Amino acid sequence: MNRISDLTRRLWAALLALCLVLALTLPVFAEGESETADTAEKETFHIGTVDDLLQMADSCRLDSWSKNRTVYLDADLELTGSGFAGIPSFSGVFEGQGHTISGLSLVDDGSVIGFFRYVQQGANVRDLVIRGRSMPTGSRSTVGGIAGSNAGTLHNCRFEGVSSGASDELRALAETAGAEAGAMTLQRRPAPDARTFIGEGKAEAIAQLVEGEVSTQWPATVMQRHDDALVLVDPAAASRLTSTH
Repeated sequence: MNRISDLTRRLWAALLALCLVLALTLPVFAEGESETADTAEKETFHIGTVDDLLQMADSCRLDSWSKNRTVYLDADLELTGSGFAGIPSFSGVFEGQGHTISGLSLVDDGSVIGFFRYVQQGANVRDLVIRGRSMPTGSRSTVGGIAGSNAGTLHNCRFEGVSSGASDELRALAETAGAEAGAMTLQRRPAPDARTFIGEGKAEAIAQLVEGEVSTQWPATVMQRHDDALVLVDPAAASRLTSTH
C-alpha cells in the first residue's frame, strides 16, 4: 500500500513539474509570435476590377492591412462614376505593372488628397499611370495626383491630368501681379511649424536661392539659371542676404 502511495506522489510531482515547465515556455512562444507577426509577408492582393480597387481602399482604412503586403494591378481601370475617393493609407508594395487607372475625380473637401492619400515610410509604388483630376475644396494643404503625402518611394509613376492645391493659388497670385512662377519648393514636415511658414523662417532658403550654389538640396536654386528672375520677399525672409539684388 505504501509503495502505491509513494508512486502516486511521484506521479503528481512529475505532473506538477511538467505544468510548471509549460507555464514558463508559453509566454516565450507568444512573444516570438508577436515579434514575427508584424514582419511576416501577407497574402498578395490582385486588382482586376473597380470593385477590387474599392475593396482595397476600404481595407486600407487600417494601416496594418497593407503593411508587408504586395498588391498587383492586373488591368486598366476606368473610375468614372465609381465613387472612388482615394486610398487612405498604403504601407506595402503596389505593382502597377504598366497599367493605367483613368477617370480619377477627387473634388470633395479635403486636406491631404491623392490617389493614395498617404504613402507611408517603406512603401513602394511602381509602374503606374493615373489619369484624371485632383482638385479638392477645403484647406487642400497637400494635393497630388499619385500621392497626397509621400514618405515612401514612387518609381516609374506618372500622373496625367490636373492637380490643384493651396500652393497653386500662390502661383496664381504671383501671376496676377505680373510675375511668372519659375519654380516651386515644397517642404514636408511631421507637423505644422509656424516659424517656417513665412518671414525669418524662410531666410536660409531665400539666401540659398539667391546667393547659394545650384544644388539638389535647395531645388529652387535652379532659378539662377534663368536670365530674368524676380524674387519677392518680406524683410524678415531677406534678412540673410549679403547684398542687394
